[in-house]
Amino acid sequence: MKTKNRELRQTALAAASSAIIAGITEPALYGVAVRLKRPMIASVITGFVAGAVAGMAGLASHSMAAPGLFTSVQFIDRDNPMTIAWVAIVMILSIVLSFVLTLVIGFEDLPVEEENLEEIHRDQVAQTISIKSPVSGKVKKLSEVADEVFSKEVLGKGFAVVPNNGQIVSPITGTVTAVFPTKHAIGITSDKGLEVLVHIGIDTVTLEGKGFTSNIKMGDKIYQGTPIVEVDLALIEAAGLATDTIVVVTNSAEYSNFTLLEKDEVSEGEVILDVEK
Repeated sequence: MKTKNRELRQTALAAASSAIIAGITEPALYGVAVRLKRPMIASVITGFVAGAVAGMAGLASHSMAAPGLFTSVQFIDRDNPMTIAWVAIVMILSIVLSFVLTLVIGFEDLPVEEENLEEIHRDQVAQTISIKSPVSGKVKKLSEVADEVFSKEVLGKGFAVVPNNGQIVSPITGTVTAVFPTKHAIGITSDKGLEVLVHIGIDTVTLEGKGFTSNIKMGDKIYQGTPIVEVDLALIEAAGLATDTIVVVTNSAEYSNFTLLEKDEVSEGEVILDVEK
């Protein structure tokens, strides 16, 4: 509501819908909270308060599913009808508290270019940035990825690689701006401002870090080819999860052209996506 950036508003609305309805929070995390930083504080505080209330109310999950509106029934205890009310209270509390805290804490809005700046930008010579494959394997278009967050480009444009080994390297040179606690996702920003998210596997957040090893941390300066995560592919596959390693440009709206090179197989460090301003 407060942002004047159209791209950010669209991302936030889509992310909020997926988080509330389906319990898929990654678009909100990577597309909004991590980029703006302060909303992340509001999310952490809200999570603590809502979790404490849920704990005191004795709520417990009776199935394995991401907590969302459609899956909230997993917290209902048929022997305790009051859990229905507590589930509703906790969900409403989470939405309202995070909303209020975000308004109170505020955030530094992403800049909106004026029309004259946009015209100057269009007239500038196109700057091409090449993104290289973080691992050797089979190339996939995002539309082929079995996760709508990526296939519908909610987080941005990019590509995926089905890896044939577990060493994942940085696809660009830049600074580490996000390291998910479970190590399955890494955010990197290039010196030219290109924001890239490397997401390893589909729904691998459910593994809670098992099978992922990484020694990098936020603020580290890394180079294209720097190892960022070591993955146990066999463990992921044994859990029934896809190993697709996805690379998306989370600030895609700032770029005008994306060229995915036509390749079926790719080697680590091979150029696979060209991005132009």
